Amino acid sequence: HKCKTGAVEEVKHEETEHKPEGEEEHENHEDKEGEDHEGEDHEGKDHEGNEEKKPEEEVTEKKEEKKEDEDEDDDAPKKQEKIYNVIRKPFKGEIEVEFRAVFDIMKEIIEALSVEQSERCLKYYLELIGVINECDPEKELDEDTYDLFTKVLEIYQNDISDADQKVLTISLIGGALEKTTCMSEDNYDGIAGHTASSSGKLLKKYDQCLAVLSSTHLFFNDHYKNETRVMECFKKALKITDAQFNSSSNAKNFHLYLAILNKFLYFFDHDDFTSIKPDDVNKCLEMIKGKLEKVKDEKKHKYLNATYQYINIKKGEKERYGEINI
Repeated sequence: HKCKTGAVEEVKHEETEHKPEGEEEHENHEDKEGEDHEGEDHEGKDHEGNEEKKPEEEVTEKKEEKKEDEDEDDDAPKKQEKIYNVIRKPFKGEIEVEFRAVFDIMKEIIEALSVEQSERCLKYYLELIGVINECDPEKELDEDTYDLFTKVLEIYQNDISDADQKVLTISLIGGALEKTTCMSEDNYDGIAGHTASSSGKLLKKYDQCLAVLSSTHLFFNDHYKNETRVMECFKKALKITDAQFNSSSNAKNFHLYLAILNKFLYFFDHDDFTSIKPDDVNKCLEMIKGKLEKVKDEKKHKYLNATYQYINIKKGEKERYGEINI
């Protein structure tokens, strides 16, 4: 057996040695071509077996993606404007139903919170009134707005006890009411009268006078004008000031007379306000000069001098100021 095996191996060795050179080159050439084809296939695919994209294709795709992003950015302001226009539309059809539903939900939430956080809810009510005022030019929520202001005044009277906090809160209520245009004149006048009355019930006389003077703007503004109510506020403020000054004739209380004079001049400067005449301003000036003599503080009052300077400037601008005697 061993001899036969050795003979076979010798025969194979001889065949290999005597193999023609042409055949060897042909086989080597075929092997190289196979390797080249495999290399080309490998270059056309990535490591996962997917076809790789050419540089030109990648640049084109990136440009398309960038263009889509720019189109989305351009559409964003249009979408916002569309949403804004929907909100600002008058209440018709579905818009009315949706808004009233949202209004009811907000009102219920604030009412639930008011049990434990009444002062904070007062501000929430005023915020809600501001939203209604922006979205209800047709005054369709007139009664709802009136009810909200009623709740605000109830919280002010029943749940706020600190004197300084009351001063700030009544000023906040007055400022919100002055801007409110979504109520009928009757409802507005009722709330304005209630607010002015509350201003005159503050703890300190000094605060009462200034708050009542501020209430004059509730009765004479761009959307509501009632000169009679304005003059009632002036009379009440003067009455409070006289009582305060008679009890203590100091510079601080004298300041209240100057506040009344300047508010007088504010309405006197309006051409459409006819209830204040030049003679009324002169009487107010004479009263102030008489009170000034009783002031114990001998320092020159800058507020009074600034008021005199303002009147002199106005004399060169409007004829009606010419009748005022300083």
